[in-house]
Amino acid sequence: MENKEFEKLEKENEYLKELLREALGFIDGYRDEAGYWEHMYNLSITNRSKDISNRVSGKITILKRSRVRI
Repeated sequence: MENKEFEKLEKENEYLKELLREALGFIDGYRDEAGYWEHMYNLSITNRSKDISNRVSGKITILKRSRVRI
């Protein structure tokens, strides 16, 4: 009787471990995606401030389009 309960708990434990691994994989993916968008945001701020400073000095700046990762 105890052996069956133990086996049931082991199966449940294995299932929960698999769910945890999957959740950690999603977290890593979202963390990578957040890092990408943070980088893009920082680039846009840098480009915006360069564009403003170039307008003040009379220079014209053409911004390059960045590739979007899908």
